[in-house]
Amino acid sequence: SKKGLNEIEFLRFKPLGRGIDRYNAERTTFEQNIKLIPLLIKMSEKYKITAKIDCSFVPMLCYHKPPKELLYSMATYGCEAGNVLLGIKSNGKVSGCSFLESEGLSVLDLPKKFSNSFQRERTVANNISEPCKSCDYLDICKGGCHGISLHISGVYEDPDPYCPFVEEYRNKNREKK
Repeated sequence: SKKGLNEIEFLRFKPLGRGIDRYNAERTTFEQNIKLIPLLIKMSEKYKITAKIDCSFVPMLCYHKPPKELLYSMATYGCEAGNVLLGIKSNGKVSGCSFLESEGLSVLDLPKKFSNSFQRERTVANNISEPCKSCDYLDICKGGCHGISLHISGVYEDPDPYCPFVEEYRNKNREKK
């Protein structure tokens, strides 16, 4: 680009802080979530800029069924909260992700308590329900953004409600009733 831009990362709008009140009105829609990855590929090629996504957009990437080997080789993973990712606030409070509330752990507690902390976050894929439980991409995606799941359903372990696979699964089950 003329300005020297060579990379851009897209972050999914999440329901935290001031975003809680605006989330439902400003979140990406089903159609936007499906069109996002092909659009990013097209624009990235056109403008010769690397387009990246944050972990919460991995369900939208997986929806297009890329080869899993490719995703592994690029270290593409969904929710890594409490595993290789932590959120640390300016007051020293630590959470599994910057989009989750702290459960009281301080950055000063990490050396002694890290290995026993964030078990909910680290094992979320083991406790997830359908359609994620049967999804071929569960080991990569890990059920999507659990901060959004927690906000929408109140249950951290629920599948990301705006994953295109999840939305199609729920719509299909509604039609059966």
